[in-house]
Amino acid sequence: EELRRRALERTEGPAVTTDAELWVDPEVWRRVVRHVGEASALLHAAARPPRTPGTRPVSMTAALFPLRRNR
Repeated sequence: EELRRRALERTEGPAVTTDAELWVDPEVWRRVVRHVGEASALLHAAARPPRTPGTRPVSMTAALFPLRRNR
């Protein structure tokens, strides 16, 4: 529900949307988790008070987790 609410606020600009269930090498998985974690940390570190001149509101939602092998 929260993701739907935020999607209604979407505007022009760079964006990435991914929905995937994949089989990958464990090292690739570790790298992806690390990179997404770094992206999240970068956004949080760069966050400024709302409406600070030169900034724009953005949204990031990520849920990365391994799946059971029963498929």
